[in-house]
Amino acid sequence: MLERPRLLLDDAGHEVVDCSERGIRFRPADGPVPEHGATVQGTLVFRRSGTVDVEGAVVRVQDGEVAVHLAEPGVPFSVIWAEQRWLRGRYPDHPLS
Repeated sequence: MLERPRLLLDDAGHEVVDCSERGIRFRPADGPVPEHGATVQGTLVFRRSGTVDVEGAVVRVQDGEVAVHLAEPGVPFSVIWAEQRWLRGRYPDHPLS
């Protein structure tokens, strides 16, 4: 989906399928998949709110997705809120709006 954020790790862009202030879940692009317990460091790129540098530990690798618990400060609430407002305005009939 075009509106989803991207996670840039080691020059590869990964589709983020879930994002909160303290965690992300992404689908790895082609290449190596981080293992459970590994530390990842990268940049979240949002469609409307710019970029946020993040770091965290892989807590789950399952069904082709990787879940990461983010270290402080994580993703600012203001960024999450701005993205949600924009998505709800763009897709007012979506069941999660």
